[in-house]
Amino acid sequence: MCAKNKKLKEGGWPGFRGALMWLLRKATTGVLSLGLQGGIVVALIVAGLVGLALARRQVSRMPQYSIYPGQFRAQAPPWCAGDLAQVKFPRECYSIFDASLTADVAAAYAASPWVKAVRRVEKRFPNHLSVELDLREPAAFVRLPDASHAVDNDGVCLPLAYEKWDHEQRPLPLIFGVKSQPPEPGKRWSDPGTLAALSVLQALATEPTLFHQVHFVDVSNLEGVIDPQRSEVLLFTRRRVRVAWGRPPNTTRFGEPSVPCKLARLRRYLSQPAALADGSSAGVDLRFPEDDAAPVSRTPVRSTDHASTP
Repeated sequence: MCAKNKKLKEGGWPGFRGALMWLLRKATTGVLSLGLQGGIVVALIVAGLVGLALARRQVSRMPQYSIYPGQFRAQAPPWCAGDLAQVKFPRECYSIFDASLTADVAAAYAASPWVKAVRRVEKRFPNHLSVELDLREPAAFVRLPDASHAVDNDGVCLPLAYEKWDHEQRPLPLIFGVKSQPPEPGKRWSDPGTLAALSVLQALATEPTLFHQVHFVDVSNLEGVIDPQRSEVLLFTRRRVRVAWGRPPNTTRFGEPSVPCKLARLRRYLSQPAALADGSSAGVDLRFPEDDAAPVSRTPVRSTDHASTP
């Protein structure tokens, strides 16, 4: 029989099995040397973690660390403050230590048609939240036979009744000629007429003096569906001035003056007292370069031109 501890020859190396057995003996010796002290350390660590979890649970139940999201009142404009106050959260009460608090609050606000984006939800010890929202703002009302529906600059339908808007303090244009029904609040109204009218209003919004004079936007002839010789977009100001805008800015077709040129001409025309004399209706055509501009028309505004407030 071979000896168990065979002496290696000088310059020799143990085989794989010998090396493995040597490592195993060293590991066993290390574990045994740890002994009782190692067990005590492990037990203390486990006890500390359990105690921390129990203490956290106990503290989370204390009322001074409780948050009730439904009782918050967001600082919002009057047209949407009431709807934001009615936002529903998954739970009535949270602890400031609750890991799902900020995510739940952000998701609840993001579901509101008035919220464009939730920028930040931050905990403030001991029981406060700081919430920062990007809110949607009405840009116009789309007039349909049954009612008028509010939309923002992106065409998103908003839950705002026409009669609840303060038209005296902040008048908004009415859009006529849209051929589709509105989507649910919070969804984008992708009707070409809605988007075309909004693109014109956004161009006018760069000059508030012009924008606030716009009363109606008529897109019923968009893409020349009624008469290819007529303007695709018509504007009517509050002083009964008819403006043939031409193609909307969101079109990919060319051949008309640029938006800045149209705005400059419209600004000059609307600043002429003679052109806006009381008792007369005037119009201007912006579809052609100024050198070849069509003559300014002075024709009565017919009832089909939406001259009356709906």
